[in-house]
Amino acid sequence: MVLCFTGATDFGGINTRRGCREVSRVISIGETHLKLSHGQLYGHLAFIGLKSGRTLTFDIDRLVISPYTIPNAWQQHEQVLRRSGLSPTSPTFDASLVPMVIDLAIHPRDLNLLLVAYERGVVLWNIVEQKPISHYSLSLLPGAPGAILEPDKSPTLMEERCPPPTCVAWHPDGRLFEDKPLDVRTVDRAGVHKVDFEAFAVAAGLPPSSSAPPLTHEPIYKLSWTSKIPGPNYLTPAKGSYLTVLGGLQPTAPPGIPCLYFPAFIAPANSTVSSEGLDSNPALRDALHASVTPSAYAEILSNPQLVIEDMVVIPDHNQIILMKSARDGRRKLWVELHPPSSFVDAVNALTTIPDLDGSLPPLPQHVLDARSTGAQGPSRLPVELMMADLVEAQLYVVPKSELGSLVRKTVERVFSSPNSGQSNQDVQNDRLGWLKVGQATPNMEGRAKTAKFEPNRIIVATHGDGIVRFYDSSSQLVLNPTPLQFEHPQPLPNLNIDPHWTISHPLLQKTLAASPACRNTNAPPTYVHSRVQSVHFSPSSLDCALVLAHGWVVLYQFTQEGTPVPFEVNEPSDGLIDLRPMSFEDDEGFRPICLVAENMRGEVTCAELSGAGKQK
Repeated sequence: MVLCFTGATDFGGINTRRGCREVSRVISIGETHLKLSHGQLYGHLAFIGLKSGRTLTFDIDRLVISPYTIPNAWQQHEQVLRRSGLSPTSPTFDASLVPMVIDLAIHPRDLNLLLVAYERGVVLWNIVEQKPISHYSLSLLPGAPGAILEPDKSPTLMEERCPPPTCVAWHPDGRLFEDKPLDVRTVDRAGVHKVDFEAFAVAAGLPPSSSAPPLTHEPIYKLSWTSKIPGPNYLTPAKGSYLTVLGGLQPTAPPGIPCLYFPAFIAPANSTVSSEGLDSNPALRDALHASVTPSAYAEILSNPQLVIEDMVVIPDHNQIILMKSARDGRRKLWVELHPPSSFVDAVNALTTIPDLDGSLPPLPQHVLDARSTGAQGPSRLPVELMMADLVEAQLYVVPKSELGSLVRKTVERVFSSPNSGQSNQDVQNDRLGWLKVGQATPNMEGRAKTAKFEPNRIIVATHGDGIVRFYDSSSQLVLNPTPLQFEHPQPLPNLNIDPHWTISHPLLQKTLAASPACRNTNAPPTYVHSRVQSVHFSPSSLDCALVLAHGWVVLYQFTQEGTPVPFEVNEPSDGLIDLRPMSFEDDEGFRPICLVAENMRGEVTCAELSGAGKQK
């Protein structure tokens, strides 16, 4: 295994800010997981879980392997149980095999606590005292449903089964942790989930079989549990939390990243617990159960031609970095908005389709609570990486007044006010924040003196993930006599247009069902029409039309924050479908206006925007 650490990196909470320093070190023992930690207690350490079950620590400051190691705590736990005459695990497991480390999770508030997930259970480890505090495992007793994974080891329901964990994650407040077994069940530290007796009755009525039933969901490979509140106070989730899941989808579902919103934990007046556990305080148990019951659901959709291999959530900047691989083996990085803005009710909205003839009901409060209150921060990826997957790009000359509307959000993040020369406190977290030694100034000699009179330009680019992104490539960004504050081209993330989100909205489900193209293919309906064929942008009116696959055309218009959104859905007229109710009033960017479907007049073969003026 080769470890590479860069001092200017800010992923996973690490931000050394000491210039670029890299190290590569080869470790002969198989590595299964890597977790970074930082703080005054340990400096900068990397916990490395090994296949042998041991956990090593790598000192990033000194670039050496630390002498501190964590033994195979679960194997020691099994040995103690075996000597006491108790069965440490289910008979389906081979005790001769050493349980290897599956995942590591550092406590969000107490850096002295570390969760170490092994193949057969989870250990809560005290780093200072160098001893385990608690041991956790999911053991399904004979007759309990679930975890019938391998018929040769567990052929019947009437056997004890122990599904192995695949990943663990702490709740942002540190009260609970989430454990995902291989059968996609949920186990938490407080044991607040209830038994599904209906599932038990269904499983008990199945006839005996020598083959395992097919898995209804893929395994969950990674979890990220973050608070809603962005910025330096994100460790105090007063307004709920987000659980982002890599995996766990049905085999027929389109690829994506599910995101669940959990309401905040509201402690009852009496929070004392006796030796009997949570059963001694039903009010506390119900409060914990409500805090781990998702109330809103959203999904970050992905291109079906790409496979999502890994994710890193950056709650400070409301972003998620995804690593995707193509069929040819090439890997690329994508930056998406996190949490997504398309939250729906976790129960009702997934099973009902709104009536286009009526009006959309107002969103319940728990769905509104799930929406992010922070603006999307600047991406940490270099522009070269962000533009590496370009499919098509167009360069437009934009009038100065219209350009000011498009870049206002980006400029406000850099400067505290339009008339102030002092940089905002967010500058240190901006994409150019790593430039701490020296300063960069433009070359004003020769032709550069007249370049400031050149018109303003915007790049409209279509990326491989199907998202249309905007970049400011005006020469004025690099001609200011003061040190540079912007990149060139400067990404404008608040202007991103995602046709996947528009097409997957519940408002268009009836239109998708009636589409002839969807009836003639087995592909998911959302992706039948979401592929972008061409992009048409009008700089004068700030309209943008996307011609999608099979002749659908979606018209977007730049709208400033605070513009009212109609709640009533107009009846489709002559093939035009009103999309304005999809937007939110506090969003500033390109909002969907209308859709031209092929249901009424056939597929659209070409399109063009006149740009004569603002649409009324």
